[in-house]
Amino acid sequence: KSSKVSVELVGSIPRKTALNEEFDLDVFIVHPREWSFDYFSMFFEEAAREFYARYGVKPSVEYAAHPYFKGTIKKDFMEISVEVVPCFRWKRGQKVKSPVDRSVEHNAWLNNIYAANDHLRDLAVVLKVFFRSIGVYGAEARVSGFSGYLTELLAVYYKDFLRAIKAMSSWKPYSVILSLKEVGSKGTHKLIKEKSPMLFLDPVDPERNVAAAVGKNAIEIVSRASKRVLSLLKEGNLRDLSRFFSLEYDERLIDEYIRKLYEMELQDLFALIFPEELLSYHPDIIYTELQRSAEGLKTKLMDLGINVEYLVDHKRVMILFRVIKQGDGSRIRKGPHGSMRDHEINFLKKNLSKKNALLIAFINERWYILEKVFSDIMAALRIALQEASHGKDIRKYVEKGDYRIVLGRYLMDEIVSMDIEEKAKFLMFYLDLDPWEVRRPWNMS
Repeated sequence: KSSKVSVELVGSIPRKTALNEEFDLDVFIVHPREWSFDYFSMFFEEAAREFYARYGVKPSVEYAAHPYFKGTIKKDFMEISVEVVPCFRWKRGQKVKSPVDRSVEHNAWLNNIYAANDHLRDLAVVLKVFFRSIGVYGAEARVSGFSGYLTELLAVYYKDFLRAIKAMSSWKPYSVILSLKEVGSKGTHKLIKEKSPMLFLDPVDPERNVAAAVGKNAIEIVSRASKRVLSLLKEGNLRDLSRFFSLEYDERLIDEYIRKLYEMELQDLFALIFPEELLSYHPDIIYTELQRSAEGLKTKLMDLGINVEYLVDHKRVMILFRVIKQGDGSRIRKGPHGSMRDHEINFLKKNLSKKNALLIAFINERWYILEKVFSDIMAALRIALQEASHGKDIRKYVEKGDYRIVLGRYLMDEIVSMDIEEKAKFLMFYLDLDPWEVRRPWNMS
């Protein structure tokens, strides 16, 4: 409708670097830079709805820095997820008006590289398969791993798979700093000082860290997996090596592990489960809120002498906890300094007659009390729930007491009803399995 607006197909499908399971198409509507956000939004929404209407699709509205549309188009026995995203026209060196403005330039930059080095497309796909197999492909919060664009930049950077694997085997969090060109701007030096777990300077905007979403855990997994790949290559163990390049879970092995769980007491396992109505929220929102609660509970339980690890299952609105160290139910609490006479008297009056006061002591000019605060893990979790920080939506359910605590073997019904991906993640969490151990090896016959 306007000659000033252009439409660009971006992402891995037009670049021919998509995985076989990726049927996602990104359509960017590029608006003139001088347009206001209000006019930009009005024009975009009308154009996007008109696009989906051609295919008889009613899109959903998603939200990032600004709204965009998402819908599934069925064509020739295929279902293609199409996102229509608005952005402003952007050139290198300019300040972006919206976070996705660089995407069109990213696409053009990579296509220019691939035009002269077509084999790098294949390397990009291999690295994506590798990252997917070990559970670190994706920049969303629940993965905190490698985006498609970052993975393709790694292919361009290393140029060869063996070279990439050797380099990644020595990666350590906060020491991976990569760049495709010499840069020395103030913004670049600021990024380096920020000390992200990984830094990869964007070739179209060297003041941006493409790897900002990559978490410490993802880097450690990549390093460990790369070491194992090199070891298997040396051994010539192709069967186990194939697990690192498999997009399917080993269902037979997973079911075998699940059956063995029935023989275990699972006394170190418990779960906090919230109502399914929370599933109406966007998965990223639910995951982030559950993650915040899980971290808060881990901290509060540690204050009570209980060390735990946790797994967030956003599909079930559930946090699974595994007890690493069980406390004795007591907690040391600080009292007033000896110089604070009134506070000192009040502290002693209040606590000397308490049944749960195990010991009151005066050490280094300060009073302390050792008190019994819980009798079992259920009581400890209820205390921690009230004291921990939570996401705003989760907090509402905690305050209402609208949640379930399920202990040990009573969790087996939940575990058995999980989908294959959830089961795999649970087994990795509870049995300390590596991600590639639950992948199905290739059929070598």
